[in-house]
Amino acid sequence: MAKKKNKPLSDEAIAALLEAVISEGVGYQDSQLAKERETVQKYYDGKLPLPSHKGNSKYVSNDVFDKVEGMKAMILETFAAGTRIGTFDPQSSEDVEPCRIATDFCDYVMFRQNDGYGVFNDVIHDGLMFRIGVVKTWWDKNVEEIEEEFENIPEEELIALTDDDDVTLDTLEGHNDTGLFSGSITRKVAKSQVKFKCLPSEEFGVEPQASCLDDAVCWHKQRKSHSDLLKEGYAPSEIDKIGDDADGWQTDIEALARFEAIGADRIGGTADLQEATKKVWVHEVYADLDVEGTGKTKLWKITKAGGVILDKEQVRKRPFRVFAPLRRPHSVYGTNWAHKMIPTQNSRTVLVRGILDHTVHTNNPRYTVLKGGLSSPNELMDNRVGGIVNINRPDSVKPLEQSNLNPFVFQTIGLLDFDAEESSGVSQLSQGLNKDAVSKQNSQALVENLTSLSMQRQKIIARNFAEQIVKPLFLDIYELVLENEDRYCLYEVAGNWVEVDPTTWEERKDFTISLKLGYGENEKETAKWLEMDTILDSNPKTSPLYTIEKKHAVLKNAFLAKGIKDIDTYLERPEKAQPPQPDPLAVKQLEIEDKKAEAAVMQAKAALIKIEMAKADADQNRELAAAKLQADHALKADKLDIETREIDLKEHVAIEELDIMRKAAEVRAIASPSA
Repeated sequence: MAKKKNKPLSDEAIAALLEAVISEGVGYQDSQLAKERETVQKYYDGKLPLPSHKGNSKYVSNDVFDKVEGMKAMILETFAAGTRIGTFDPQSSEDVEPCRIATDFCDYVMFRQNDGYGVFNDVIHDGLMFRIGVVKTWWDKNVEEIEEEFENIPEEELIALTDDDDVTLDTLEGHNDTGLFSGSITRKVAKSQVKFKCLPSEEFGVEPQASCLDDAVCWHKQRKSHSDLLKEGYAPSEIDKIGDDADGWQTDIEALARFEAIGADRIGGTADLQEATKKVWVHEVYADLDVEGTGKTKLWKITKAGGVILDKEQVRKRPFRVFAPLRRPHSVYGTNWAHKMIPTQNSRTVLVRGILDHTVHTNNPRYTVLKGGLSSPNELMDNRVGGIVNINRPDSVKPLEQSNLNPFVFQTIGLLDFDAEESSGVSQLSQGLNKDAVSKQNSQALVENLTSLSMQRQKIIARNFAEQIVKPLFLDIYELVLENEDRYCLYEVAGNWVEVDPTTWEERKDFTISLKLGYGENEKETAKWLEMDTILDSNPKTSPLYTIEKKHAVLKNAFLAKGIKDIDTYLERPEKAQPPQPDPLAVKQLEIEDKKAEAAVMQAKAALIKIEMAKADADQNRELAAAKLQADHALKADKLDIETREIDLKEHVAIEELDIMRKAAEVRAIASPSA
C-alpha cells in the first residue's frame, strides 16, 4: 500500500489546529486552574473567609499573605541583594578572564539594562501563588531615530557626515558667499538588547498533560491594539481581517481578582473609542509542526490573532522559563504552595473571630427583661456609660447567660502555628529568632544549626528557583548576545566603563550558581577565604608561591562572598599595582637606627684606634724595655769585662811589680857582693 503523502499546512489549517489546542489548554480563562488562582488571590488579599453572620467579627487572619511574603523575601534577598549569583565555568586557565567578562556583562544586562529585581520578585510571587512563574526572554530589535542640526560646515565635513549609512539628510541649505552648508539630518542609533519579563499568569498557557515545555505546545497571549500591530510591521490588510477578537478580556477572573483589592475590577475603559485603539487577542504560539509537509516536525513560532496568521517563523527553542516552587514530577505545573495555607487561615480566622465575639458579648451582654419591668426600654438600649435605667422590680433585668470561652482555643491556635510551619517550611527561626531560641543553654552553634534545619524547605525552593530561572536566564542572555550582537558594547562596573566584543565570544553551556543559601553561610564563606589568605601568606613554604596575582584572586573571592561587587574600588588590579611604599614612620625609625648604628660604628672605630694606639705604645715600651735590658746587659757585660780587665791588669801589675822587685833584688845583690 502506497504511503500517503503529507500536504503542506495552510494558514487556515494552522489557525484551526492551534485554536483547538488553546481552547483545551491549561491556563484557559475558565479552567479549574484559573478558579484556583482567583481563590488564592482573594485569600492573599484578606477577602476570605467571609463572616458566618452579618453581626460577627470581620477579622481575617493573614496566613497566606504572611507565608508568601516571608518565603519571597528570603529568596529575593538571596538572588537580588547585590551578591554575585554565579559564574560561567572556564574550560582552561586562558578562559578565566573571558568567563569573568561574560559573567559581569550578563549580570549588567540582567540588573542594569533590565529590571532583574522586579522580574525576580514577580516570578517568585507567581510561583508561590499560582503554581508557576513564567519568564519570557527575547532579543528586542530597536532603532532610535535622532534628529540633529548642523550649521556652517564645509563641504568636506558634509560629505563625511552623510557618508554613514545610518544617517539620512533631511534638509540642506548652501551659503554661496561663504561656501558653507547648514541643514538637518536623522541619525539611526541601534538600541537593540536582550529583554525579559515576567508574564501575568493568565497570559501563559500550555497544552493539557504537558510534562515539560521542551516538547509541548505553549503560548503567550496578550491584548494588542491595531496601532501596536501596525508598529510591529504587520500589513493593514491582514489586521483588518482580525476584526474584534478581544471578547472575554474584561471578565478574566484572574485579572479581576488581581485588581479587586484596589477597586479597579470594573468593566469599561476607552480602549474601543477609536479604531486604532481597539484591542485584539494576539497569541504567540510555539509548536512542533510539519508545516512544509516533509513528514518531519520543526519548531515554529506562529503569531495568530483570531483566525488570522500574522507571522510564521522557524525558531530554535521556546523563550519561556518556568519556576515551580513545589515541583510535581512529569508536569509543568507544580503544587500550589499558597493554597496549602488556606486551611490554616480558615481555622485561625474562625478561632480568633470566636475570641473577639466572646469578648464583645462579655463586655456588652444581652439581657432578659421582665415584661412591664422597665419604665422606658430605650434607657436599656442606650448603652451609655453611666446611663440610668428605671426599673419597676428588682428582678426586671438580668444578663443573658452565655457559655465560657473554651480554654483549648489558644492551644489550638498554637497547633495551627506548628501546622503552618510544617506545611510552608517558613518557621519563626528562619524569620527571626524568638526569645525561646536564645538562652544560656543554647550556644551560638546550636542556634545556627536549629536555624539551618528550619530553612530546609526554603533552601530547596531557592535551589529550584536557581536551577529553573536564574541559571537558564544567564545562559539565555549569553546566547542571545552571542547570536545577535555585532558591535562593541560598553558596560559599567564599579564606576568604570569596560569594552566588550561579543563577536569574539565562544559558545557556553556551563553556569554554576555559587550562592550560599543557609544561615550565616556568606559570613562563613568570607571567613574561609580570609583564613586561606592568612595561611598562604604566613607559611614560609607557600609564601614564595603566593604571588600578588594569587593574593588578589583570594581577596576577590572574599569580597564577593561578603556581597561587595565593586572590588576595583578597594583592590588595585595586580598589573596596575605599585611597589609597596615605605611607611614614613618606619623610614624615620630606620634613619634613627642608622644614625645610632653609625654612631656605634664611630665609637667602635675610636675604641679600636685607642686599642691600636695602646698596642703600639705597648709594643714601643716592650722594644724600649728590651733595648734597655739589652743595654743593661751590655753595660753589665762591659762593667764585668772592665772589672775582669782591672783584675787582670792588677794581676799583671802585681806580677810586673814582683818581677821588678825580683830584678831589683838581683841588681842590689850584684852591687853588694858582701851580701
